[in-house]
Amino acid sequence: IFPRIQPPGTRFRPCELYLPVATYTAATRLNDLDVRNNPGFTAYREAVLKHQSLWPDYRSNGSGPARRPIPPTRSPAEVPERTDNGNFRLLTTAAGFLAAQEFPELQTTAHSGGSAPVVFSNADIRREMDHYLRRVYHGIATRNTAESGATIYMALNFAAIRTVAHHARDPEIKRIAADTLDTLYATLAASFNQGFFVSSSARSKGDFLGAEGATGFVGWLEFPSTRNARAATTPFNVFNAMPGDYRVPAWIAPNDGAPVVKRETFGTHNKVFNYTWHGKGYSLANGLEQAGDKFGDPRWDTNGLYKEYSRHKLNWFGQTPGAFSPQWENSAQPYGGRRNQRNGAFYGTNPWSLVQQFRGTQIGLSNVRPGYPFRKMYVAWDRALRLVVDDPSGWRLCHAGPMMFAFRTLKPPTARNLSGWAGGNYDEFDFKKTAWVLETAETPGPPDRPPEVLRAELDAFLEKLRAAAPDALHLDDADPAPPVLSYTSPIHGRTLSLDAGVFPIPADGEGMALADYPVLATYPQGEKRPRVLLENGVFRVFDADGRETLRRAYDDWLSP
Repeated sequence: IFPRIQPPGTRFRPCELYLPVATYTAATRLNDLDVRNNPGFTAYREAVLKHQSLWPDYRSNGSGPARRPIPPTRSPAEVPERTDNGNFRLLTTAAGFLAAQEFPELQTTAHSGGSAPVVFSNADIRREMDHYLRRVYHGIATRNTAESGATIYMALNFAAIRTVAHHARDPEIKRIAADTLDTLYATLAASFNQGFFVSSSARSKGDFLGAEGATGFVGWLEFPSTRNARAATTPFNVFNAMPGDYRVPAWIAPNDGAPVVKRETFGTHNKVFNYTWHGKGYSLANGLEQAGDKFGDPRWDTNGLYKEYSRHKLNWFGQTPGAFSPQWENSAQPYGGRRNQRNGAFYGTNPWSLVQQFRGTQIGLSNVRPGYPFRKMYVAWDRALRLVVDDPSGWRLCHAGPMMFAFRTLKPPTARNLSGWAGGNYDEFDFKKTAWVLETAETPGPPDRPPEVLRAELDAFLEKLRAAAPDALHLDDADPAPPVLSYTSPIHGRTLSLDAGVFPIPADGEGMALADYPVLATYPQGEKRPRVLLENGVFRVFDADGRETLRRAYDDWLSP
């Protein structure tokens, strides 16, 4: 890093600010190392004193100098409620807090346009950093992060908060950071199933059908697993492994049984409501987004949510883990002039597609807006499937070993068994309006069951599915009315409905209105098991008998 910071006017990027400070602070705790005697210490100290003064810029914007002066704050409540580029700011402000802690001589002068400079002493920096961290940590603990579950970015949040919880000398901010980490790890644990991370994601970066990524790797480091894992090595996958004080509490752990439902809300401006069904051999996730008025606002396609939002997917586990998800084409809008350019496979979602879920059942419907250049739906078939059977009724039945699923479209594909998209064979549906149904089920027995046993299990599954069929209205592309899809599952008897003229979807498949969604909750089905609940700014943990064993509130974090 040091050779890059010598030219005048060179700015550190967020990770460059954070990594040296976090590593240095952690290294001072090692008994067998005197960091200040290291040959690079002098250059490091000079770099910190020179570049750490940029923290006010990052606090105000996240990527560049402030456009107006940053006034000192008297309490955490005065820090702006909305903080863009939250993960980057967590990195730079953690670095600012720790740098001021380690170097008493550190001070800064903040400049903004032609305004008079604002001078911050070391004490000022520590106060401002304390206020900022309390404000952002409070937002995370009470409303979740804006990019919760992002396979690539969430590792930054864990790293930055974890470093403060590990190494802050101030006991109060250390406790607040640790409590914030507890909520993040509890959310992460609720998305884990047999060592795999499964959740809808606001920022998938194309890691859509996978169940790993940076966030999954962070969970794999903490939660017991018999499988190996590999983290994506990108500039946004930062996790400092130096030892420190924080430990994940024993009450935070993935669900020890199945099935279980997880509900989660994240985001403030673009809200996403996550519904996940964890079975014994698979997980099925769906996100219900509320991002602007797609039907009435002509600026709908300037919303970046759809570019990288991963709404729904099925992941199964076992000897040959795999995934399935019908997907629609979408635009790489709105960044960098890429409006109306086709996005990558499994990268983002189509704004005009809707998905509804009840436990192991999903239905999908689309009504692509006239003028939007991408309307095709594609369905890729994973090579990990052990047996695939097409039935004349329209169901395609797939056996994955520990689970099986059946998929049915209400229109025939316009092209079959194409090759290359998403790295395998896929069917293509070139329609303005599409509709489909997905049913899933656990399967019994050992993983090495012979083909005839798998076929018998699929036949029994199909026999149940023949008892009902999806019903659709206005599905013809020439019909100007929005399509409607309704399906009563013969597996559990629940009716799921979608109306392409209603946005946002008014309820999930269990009838819970989106407005009633908690920040986080798990609902074990069947036998008694522990559960967690985070809503209205209070985090609660219940044992298997329903007794409350932990309660936390966070209002005091914003006190002066």
